[in-house]
Amino acid sequence: AVVLAVFAWLRHRGLEDALFVVGPPSCFGPWKAEYEATLGHVPSYDILAGGDIEDRRARYLVNRDTARDLYLTTFNTLQRDEAIVRNLLERQGVRFLLVVDEAHYIKRVDGAWATAVLNIARGAQRRCVLTGTPFPRRFTDGFNLFDLLWPEAPPIPSVDKTRLEVLSEQ
Repeated sequence: AVVLAVFAWLRHRGLEDALFVVGPPSCFGPWKAEYEATLGHVPSYDILAGGDIEDRRARYLVNRDTARDLYLTTFNTLQRDEAIVRNLLERQGVRFLLVVDEAHYIKRVDGAWATAVLNIARGAQRRCVLTGTPFPRRFTDGFNLFDLLWPEAPPIPSVDKTRLEVLSEQ
């Protein structure tokens, strides 16, 4: 509800046009229901996960007039469609708030899902991570979360990441 309220505020000010949510399939229903409950209307949405590849990829081709309120995809589909999603987020005229739901799924440094999410992050003007377990095993589990939020200037330099990894192992 908080992310949706922030999105509505940004949209009202002309700063964002749509939400692009990456998460497990189980989050799709709650996003649609919470959107309606929080913002008071049923969102126009598109689920860009699974199904016919050509059909799905054609639905990424949107402009300001055809953009939906909410786009939902899975980590697995994002991995396959990374280039076209990056193009979608970087498209002039449509501004997306990128939300990574259950962001602990991307904690593995150099993991395929994490790499795909990090590669699209710069295309969104604003980014948000949602997770109940930001550091499930060690502090290094948070590296990708910080890199996702600040892709232009990661707040933890590589040398400090290496040091934290060594200290975590000890």
